Amino acid sequence: MKMDYSIGDRLELEIVDLNNEGMGVGKYKGFTFFVEGCTLGDKVLFEIIKLKKNYGLGRTIEILEESPYRIESKCIYSDKCDGCELHNLKYDKQLELKRNIVKSNLERIGKIKDIIVKETIGMEYPYRYRNKGEFKVGPNYEIGYFKRGTHDIYPVESSIIQKETADKVIRLLKEFMKKYKVEGYDRKVKKGIIKNLVVRTNKDNKVMVVIVTKGEKLPHKKELIDIFTSQPELDVVSIYQNINPRDTSVILGAKDIKLYGEERLIDYIGEYKFLISPKSFFQVNHVQTKVLYNKVVEYLNLKGHETVADLYCGIGTISIYISKYARKVYGVEVVKEAI
Repeated sequence: MKMDYSIGDRLELEIVDLNNEGMGVGKYKGFTFFVEGCTLGDKVLFEIIKLKKNYGLGRTIEILEESPYRIESKCIYSDKCDGCELHNLKYDKQLELKRNIVKSNLERIGKIKDIIVKETIGMEYPYRYRNKGEFKVGPNYEIGYFKRGTHDIYPVESSIIQKETADKVIRLLKEFMKKYKVEGYDRKVKKGIIKNLVVRTNKDNKVMVVIVTKGEKLPHKKELIDIFTSQPELDVVSIYQNINPRDTSVILGAKDIKLYGEERLIDYIGEYKFLISPKSFFQVNHVQTKVLYNKVVEYLNLKGHETVADLYCGIGTISIYISKYARKVYGVEVVKEAI
């Protein structure tokens, strides 16, 4: 297709869909553009920032006509960072979009035709639900998420999808770093100490804090422990240092050093108790996990005589949850730290 436009040009576009990354999708003279800064149903003026053979990328300059599905995001950082997408879209449309993405991927990638994908089961309050937060740490004591489309950190003090405990941990770590001049990791010059922050919270609001460092050096460990454990409004039961020397997108490295408290964080799904390490895979949404697992039980329709294999089971939450419905359940996992 011969293009009569180039990088830097500004075009008008109707957004007819959203992709997996929350970017608006539209066609201009039959050519597909993915545009950031808009939502489903918007009509926008956008600037072309990249052109490929089969598609282009753009940035919204102005919203010419607002979508009837558009709402004001509860997140004050939503237009800048990559912490969450779709929060400027009505929740029922978010659920519809997620269903359509699954159906499209099964048909387009999996080549599965005529498949039934049922409606997405939503939450009553789809905010403040995540029991695990992962944040980047960088120069000038910045803690937050990457700015959309870059590896520059956009600092945040609060995250609408994380539990409030994560906000408090961010504030305390920033105070510690400033007071004791402990530098965050500069990904451009490959210097600094603290790279990432991981916060895990259980149903009882007990907290595991994981400080990810470039090397084993972490000054003022005692003061770090004191600042996290002396807060009456924060119940920190475990603090770890994780060593990650590699400059990749992977948050955690291979080595964990326990600095304080319990080896594991105890959490629950239904009547079952689970011991969670810094690297354990555990569903991040307590409310929806129980909904999901009850749906698994319903669809399996076990009679009590079956043997079930749960592949890539992680900590074994599904295996254990369905165990009382089957004769035997095997959980299979190759990553030791995930168990």
